[in-house]
Amino acid sequence: NLYVDGDQHVFSGYIASATTVNSGGAQKVFSGGMAECASIRSGGYQYTQGIVSGTIVSSGGMLMIGSGGSAMGFAVSSGGILGWDFNTVLSGTSSGSAVTSSSGKTSYNMNLFASDWQTVSSGYSAWLTTVNQRAAQYICNGGVASSSIINPQGEQKVSEGGIARNTIINYGGAQFIYNSGSASNSIVSSGG
Repeated sequence: NLYVDGDQHVFSGYIASATTVNSGGAQKVFSGGMAECASIRSGGYQYTQGIVSGTIVSSGGMLMIGSGGSAMGFAVSSGGILGWDFNTVLSGTSSGSAVTSSSGKTSYNMNLFASDWQTVSSGYSAWLTTVNQRAAQYICNGGVASSSIINPQGEQKVSEGGIARNTIINYGGAQFIYNSGSASNSIVSSGG
C-alpha cells in the first residue's frame, strides 16, 4: 500500500493499486493509466482521464472524472464530492445511491484546480463547475455553463456566442465576457 500526501501521477501503461490519498494529496490518472482500489480520505483528491475502479471516497474527499475518463465500482460516502466532465463513463454509488452515467455533452459538479481547464464547446452544457485557483472555464460559441462558481484566482471566459448563467464570482475570481458573449444573473461578491 502507498500513502500519498503529495501528488501521485499514473501515466499511460501503468497501474496504481491500493493507494491511500491523505488530506492535501492527489492521485492523477492520465489517459491510458489505471488505478484500482484507491482510498481517498478527507481533503484528498482523485482525478482521472484514464480508468479507475473500486475507489472509496470518505467524507470530505473528492473524485473527479475528467474528459475521456471512466470510474467503475466507486463508493462516495455522504459528504464526499463526485463530479464528472464531458465524455465520461461512470458507475458506482454516492451517499448510498446508485450513480450511472455516460456523460456525453453534459458535465456535472466538476472541480477544477491549478492548471486545469474546462472548454464548453457548441452543444455542450456544464453544470455546477467550480473553478479554483489558477484554473479556467472557457465557454465557446454555442456552449452553455450554468451555476458555475469562480473562486479566488479562477477565471471564467465567455466567448462570442457562449452563454453563462447564474455564475457566482467570489472574492478574487474573475468573469470575462468577450464580443457577443452572454452572462446573465451573475452574482459578484465584494472583490470579485
